[in-house]
Amino acid sequence: MTIDKRGISSQQIDAESIIATVREPMLVLDADLHVIFANRSFYHSFHVDEQETEGQRIYDLGNGQWDIPALRQLLEELLPQNTVFNDFEVEHVFSEIGQRTMLLNARRIYKEHEKTQFILLAIEDITGREQAEVSLAEAQHIGHMGSWEFDVIQNTGRFSDESYRIVGVANDYTGSFKSFLRLVHPADRELVKQASRKAFSAGNFSNVQYRIIRPDGSVRFVQTNGKGQRDESGQPYRVFGTIQDITERKQAEEKFQTVFHNSNDAIFIHDLNGNILDANNKTLEIFGY
Repeated sequence: MTIDKRGISSQQIDAESIIATVREPMLVLDADLHVIFANRSFYHSFHVDEQETEGQRIYDLGNGQWDIPALRQLLEELLPQNTVFNDFEVEHVFSEIGQRTMLLNARRIYKEHEKTQFILLAIEDITGREQAEVSLAEAQHIGHMGSWEFDVIQNTGRFSDESYRIVGVANDYTGSFKSFLRLVHPADRELVKQASRKAFSAGNFSNVQYRIIRPDGSVRFVQTNGKGQRDESGQPYRVFGTIQDITERKQAEEKFQTVFHNSNDAIFIHDLNGNILDANNKTLEIFGY
């Protein structure tokens, strides 16, 4: 199909020039969803050329590769009811470039004096971001380490998936710092409060260890590192950091200490310079310390 551009105004042609320079893949569609214009980034990103793109119905592009049910829903159901639609996430496998995760942003433009309608469709490829997030989540799970942050202004918290697992709460939990404190062992709450205050006074805190009591009653030992941020006026607005489940390590340390101090043999620990770092009860008994 050939698109007649004679009725397009100079302003629209100028708009095409602007769209052509945008790094994000973009399409301009007519009311029947035929491609009027595609920018260079679209051709480069999806391995197609102008000849096989302009004039084609979007669903026919790339031998039907763009006949995506989620895209049809956006263009035929959602967009007619809304002038603008943002961040509509679509996953699709393309024969040339493989699986992609994309955010679609669409705007319906109606020219009253020309009685014409256009659709501007912007496509953001977030595949790399999604893969990075998955890799980070896997790494956090392997290391039993999660990330967290508290918004002081909004009084809400955000947590990574591994943080949810460590603390034992549902992954829609967005509680405030005060509600998080209720999960901390009562004997350790003041320690956590001091760490939070230190984040804003000194800028950060590190290796703070305390106990979490999960909603199911089980107790986990955790270690956190954090950093606080202040706005231009000096008011705290955000604190963020990491949380690591060190329960197994603490249990191993306690088991070692029990064996170490209750052994019938004299045992002491020294550094490479021969300085004694620790000695068990039998050592103290034998040498009279």
